[in-house]
Amino acid sequence: MTDPDPAHQVVNKPDSDLWLAYANKVKALLAPEGLGSDGTIFMTAIGAQGIAAGTNVPEPIKNLGVYDVGNNLLNTETPVFIPGGESYYDYVDAYVHNVNLVGDLSPGQKDALDRAKKKLDAAVKAENGEYKAALADYKQRIAGNTFTGTFSKFVDSGFAEAYREAMQERQDAAEDEQAILNKISGNDAPRLNKTKRKVEAAGDSSELKPGIDNSYDAEVDDWIARFDTAQPTNISFKVSEGQSSSWNKHGFDELKVHVAGSLFWFINASFDMDDKTETSHISAAQATQDITVTISTRGQGVFGIHPDHWDTSVTDFQMHNTSLPPILTKPAIRVEKVLMAYGVSMDIDLESSLATQVHDLVDKAKTMSGSASISFFGLNIGGSFSSTSTSTITFDDIQFQNGGTRIHIPADNSAFPTMLAVLGRKLDLPQ
Repeated sequence: MTDPDPAHQVVNKPDSDLWLAYANKVKALLAPEGLGSDGTIFMTAIGAQGIAAGTNVPEPIKNLGVYDVGNNLLNTETPVFIPGGESYYDYVDAYVHNVNLVGDLSPGQKDALDRAKKKLDAAVKAENGEYKAALADYKQRIAGNTFTGTFSKFVDSGFAEAYREAMQERQDAAEDEQAILNKISGNDAPRLNKTKRKVEAAGDSSELKPGIDNSYDAEVDDWIARFDTAQPTNISFKVSEGQSSSWNKHGFDELKVHVAGSLFWFINASFDMDDKTETSHISAAQATQDITVTISTRGQGVFGIHPDHWDTSVTDFQMHNTSLPPILTKPAIRVEKVLMAYGVSMDIDLESSLATQVHDLVDKAKTMSGSASISFFGLNIGGSFSSTSTSTITFDDIQFQNGGTRIHIPADNSAFPTMLAVLGRKLDLPQ
């Protein structure tokens, strides 16, 4: 099936059912005791995100990987982990800087506090901009092996003077605002001030990195060492198994959840040639027989993500501010646990007519003079590799077995773990 732009289309029910069946499996691993009232399951584009770790991985590289996963606010309406949007730190930072402990103010008090808040808001905005620029520079130097220390050391070594100056200006503005608040607010002022310093300390030192369970490094080392001998663990599921399930069981509102975009198509291909992009997808709805997907791993485990100075325990103040930024007024979810795996392979069993279509897409990709990529139930082969891609498998590695009706995508020993799914927890909106 060819479509000019399937990127934003709502997928057919059988495609959604296949992801629901997968969600059932990963939920049993991430939350065997149940999700509770605020738990939510997110799937990932398999192979697109990982956290490097182990003996041979420098601590800053692992920290950045954990940071890139854990410092995300997840969407309450999309059952897929999409990094790079609003951050968990930004949520907590916005919270503590929008707590209003004061009641009625005199005109003079109100004017002084308004000026101080505007000055602080401008300083925070400037610091955030300089932080992002400094972090991008740091990541580039780490990747190029021109710097090997932590981000704090990077800043202290003079590589980010604009960021250092912006931090100082923010600190000065915060102290000015706090001096005014201390004069006009109640007993909660010292505690709020301490909380602000705690959050700002995390931001100013740029240790905005949640931790991961201490066992993770040793587990990764073991997975890599046993790649050739480990007995694979299989996660197998079918379209039919998702038909009786619902997104409500995974923490979403069935009426609001949005299962759309190229990731959710059963097979999705993109071919770039002569300044044109051609897309094709195969829907699970085209199958007349049940489709079975089996994800096999040479090692897997569930690991907790632990925020440091910026967690929900700092958001227990009664909020009396009626004008809040958008980040504090819409539902959001933080990362609590991740399902990590190593040596991930995939087998897809389907009827011969669909297998022939897939075979044709793979053959086309092999002969393309331009670039090509094919996503097999979220596992992308080809295209350009991003910094978070964990797979080095090519189209030539794909095998057609069982008379051509089984698509086998082998595992690679890239020394880079893969994230399969995420357990998130809903954040309480300010009161």
